Amino acid sequence: MGFSDLYTHEGLDELNTWLANRSFIDGYWMTQADAAVCRQLIDPPDAVKYPHARRWFNTADSHFPVFYKLPGDPAKPYTAYGPGAAEAEANRLAEDRKRRAARPSATAKSKLLLEVIPWEEEVDLALMEGAVRSIERDGLAWGTSEFLPARHGKKKLHINLVVEDETVNLAELERDIQLFENYVKQTDILTTKKL
Repeated sequence: MGFSDLYTHEGLDELNTWLANRSFIDGYWMTQADAAVCRQLIDPPDAVKYPHARRWFNTADSHFPVFYKLPGDPAKPYTAYGPGAAEAEANRLAEDRKRRAARPSATAKSKLLLEVIPWEEEVDLALMEGAVRSIERDGLAWGTSEFLPARHGKKKLHINLVVEDETVNLAELERDIQLFENYVKQTDILTTKKL
C-alpha cells in the first residue's frame, strides 16, 4: 500500500502523521524513499497545517542535487513507502520469526568415552560388551569399542557413545551398566566432547 495521492489534503495529512515521530520516510537517514516522495510534491507543504511534513521537506529538498547518490532503489514508486508498507514489512518480519521459531532447534549432543572395568579376570569381555550395548534409550548411540590392558593382567573395555544431552541422564546410564553385576565392577566417563 503506502502513501496515497500527495496532491490532496488527505495525502498530505497522511504524510504529516507518518513524519510526526520520524525524521525520514524509511529508516534513520535520507534514502531513495525520501527522494521518491519528495519528487511527488509540487509545492512545499504548508508549515502551519503540516509542520512535520514541512520539516522533512526542507531537509529532503536540501539533498535534491544528490538524490541519485542516496542508498536504496530509485525505481520504486513513492506508493511503496509509508504506513501500509511499514505494516506489510512488520507482518513479513513477524511471519519470518514464527517460521524460525517453528523449526526444530539443534539438539545438543556429546561424544563420550566410557571405561568399563570387569568384575574379575575370568569375565568374558565380549559378553560384557554385549550386555553394555544391550542398553537402549532415545538419544543414545553406541560407537566403537576396544579392549585395553588394565592392572594385574586384567583387561578393560573402552567404548564410545554419543548422547543427546537433554534426553540421556548419564548417572542413570552408568547405574544401569553397573546392574550387570556378574560382569561389571565399575564405570568411568573418561572424556566428554560437545558436538
